[in-house]
Amino acid sequence: MEMEARVVTPPQVAEVPMIDAEVVQPMRVLAGLGWGAKRIGAELGIARSTVKRYIRDGVVSGIQVHLKQRKLDDDAKAKAVALFDSTAEGCGWARACTLVDCGNRFVVDLTGTFRTDRPVVVRGLADGNEFTCEADESTGFGREQPCSSSGIALENGRFYGESIVHAELMFRGVLCAVDLQVVQLDSVLAEASFAPEYDLVAPNGLACGPLCWVTMASLAPQG
Repeated sequence: MEMEARVVTPPQVAEVPMIDAEVVQPMRVLAGLGWGAKRIGAELGIARSTVKRYIRDGVVSGIQVHLKQRKLDDDAKAKAVALFDSTAEGCGWARACTLVDCGNRFVVDLTGTFRTDRPVVVRGLADGNEFTCEADESTGFGREQPCSSSGIALENGRFYGESIVHAELMFRGVLCAVDLQVVQLDSVLAEASFAPEYDLVAPNGLACGPLCWVTMASLAPQG
């Protein structure tokens, strides 16, 4: 399967007076990942209006960028591939790049409504390789649950009441095809097949790296 590459790259913005570096760095990272002002403010415990001014005007200690999606021409694609396998030598704040979780990944949102007092099995094929993830209240609801493949993990995270569950299944790496079932007590709660189309993401700009292939999908188990 041929996957179309799209890239997120930053335009330049003007410099403005310095603000606290302890706020600058996480705000830069979250904005670089495409988070909105409301979400950043909630995460960092600061006013949304402050975040908006920061994103709009930028800061002195490293130019703040607002991510924007562009198609790559052949030359830019070649440069992106070369940068993907290289370190960010010469980048003024390359150390900050290492703080960004930018691994290749395909994430499936499994938010749905089903009984949380019964074991749940997520199983299927990832590029032809079988995998199984199991979770219940006693073995891991509320934290990452390992699966039968080291490249897959189930974050069966948060409860809303007694039956609404938000969970995420993460496949590390770049895949062409994923077949997925969510099963509880031999009943299939949901199933789907995916052919992921990845975005090439550069949260710190092409000159800094890191670069990674990322995409998401959703499936809503009901039981």
